[in-house]
Amino acid sequence: MERILVASSDIETVGYDARSQTLEIAFHSGGVYQYSGVPASIYQGLMSASSHGQYFHAVIKGCAPLFRAGVSYSLGAPASSRQGIKGERLAARRQRGGDRGPAGSRRSQ
Repeated sequence: MERILVASSDIETVGYDARSQTLEIAFHSGGVYQYSGVPASIYQGLMSASSHGQYFHAVIKGCAPLFRAGVSYSLGAPASSRQGIKGERLAARRQRGGDRGPAGSRRSQ
């Protein structure tokens, strides 16, 4: 998929495949994410937004299934009720015994 360079402090490039309704976003941090089931109107809104990053966080993030590096994360639930990637990272950290509570104290499980 061909991506277009955008002027954003957060997002580097954006691509869209209308046939599959797949939106692909590459971030300056190095992550490349694909969102499926994204209507063309959302892509057009992202590309015409005065702030691509604000539009992404307000409209796209958490509203479509997400794929990164062959791993699928289902983020279709409302932001207030899903754990998403951050929750999965926290769960992995807890399994390794690395979760710390306030002031660096170790939480008991």
